[in-house]
Amino acid sequence: MKKLKIGFLTVLEDQDNHSLMMSGVMEAASKYNVQIIRFSVHPCYEDYSHRNEDLQYIYNVIEAQDLDGLMFLGWMPGIVGPFFEEFQRRFKNIPLFSIGAQNDLVPGIHCNNSDNMINVLEHLINVHGRRRIAFVSPTFPDKREQLYIDTMRSAGIYDENLLIRVEDLAGVSIDDRAGTALSILLDRRKVEIDALFLVFGTDALGALKDLKARGISVPGDVSLISNEDSESAIFAIPELTIVTFPWRELGYYGCKKMIKILRGEPYE
Repeated sequence: MKKLKIGFLTVLEDQDNHSLMMSGVMEAASKYNVQIIRFSVHPCYEDYSHRNEDLQYIYNVIEAQDLDGLMFLGWMPGIVGPFFEEFQRRFKNIPLFSIGAQNDLVPGIHCNNSDNMINVLEHLINVHGRRRIAFVSPTFPDKREQLYIDTMRSAGIYDENLLIRVEDLAGVSIDDRAGTALSILLDRRKVEIDALFLVFGTDALGALKDLKARGISVPGDVSLISNEDSESAIFAIPELTIVTFPWRELGYYGCKKMIKILRGEPYE
């Protein structure tokens, strides 16, 4: 049987979680004797509207590899959302597979983390009595913002001033998101918060630093929650509350499923 050559297009970031996902991919590749070529670029979080030259260069490199299939990070900036049609057209001759986020146009694997997020919010409300829970949306719109709104409304405590939407942080660099979000909440809107729920681990760590600088204690004055788990979050001082996400498992089972698709074998 021919040894499959599969590409994996992901982001180039110094984060534990992406390493965990890649370790899962490589574990499956070793078990099923396939070749994996990783392609990665620095994501352009700040401006989705312009073409990322690095990404276009990587596309050219990918096309020269004679791949049997191409996996990609399911929420990768510059590929998903309004850009996916172009991406799909560019690689129309090879099977595509999304890892990490649902994509209705191609096969993939994702984790429905909705229940965990709702459970954390309800725990903050019902156990810790938090009523002023702010939420910072991710860089690209997804279902988590609406989950937050629905959960807060169900508890009768929704306040739109506690929600930082995507457009509120448009053009803000990834490193400045947390500080800007806190400034909007505390300085511009002048709202009181007793909890802050952030999607990204980098945002949570940035918020922890900025809250300390403002003399606001965590978790005494404000509970701080990250929807991304990583060693950096776990070993933060104080330790952050995190929503567990199966990074390694997504990589492993995603790669396994892609292999079965390419081999024409049944898969679930």
